[in-house]
Amino acid sequence: MNASDTNSFNKSSPNTTKHDHEVFRLKNLDNLISALFVCKESYEYLAILTEFPWSRSVYMRYAADRANFAATLYINLSNYGGLSVDGEGNILGEPNSAWRKTSFDAETNDADSLLNSVISNELKAIKEYDNYLRNHIPVIKDLNLLVSQQNAIKQAISKI
Repeated sequence: MNASDTNSFNKSSPNTTKHDHEVFRLKNLDNLISALFVCKESYEYLAILTEFPWSRSVYMRYAADRANFAATLYINLSNYGGLSVDGEGNILGEPNSAWRKTSFDAETNDADSLLNSVISNELKAIKEYDNYLRNHIPVIKDLNLLVSQQNAIKQAISKI
């Protein structure tokens, strides 16, 4: 990352305020949580279209995991100034613009295409974890939370 990158707040500069850094951190967190909800929704849709009960249960478990990951991040890392999440892990209000940049296509009825879309969305979520970790230095407990969630997604990709 070069020093002229205006999206990086790793180093303090005279033009960067604490407020600017926090706004940037919350925006990155919002993108990460949105990516997780895209994964959740794509797993749920894939479970509906899957004819095998075992696969359906695995996809629903992964969907529940992504909702849990998002809710946990929101509770632990948010200042409650961004997304509104209900007790079941659903975002309230308008979807974030990151949701519109997904490869998930609910109109597709081809299980292979949907599975490829799920994998693509999981990889985007991993990228959002990397982006958050690269731009913000969390305390150890938050770092462990972020890394363990990211590793769980990587393991899920290797199993599907």
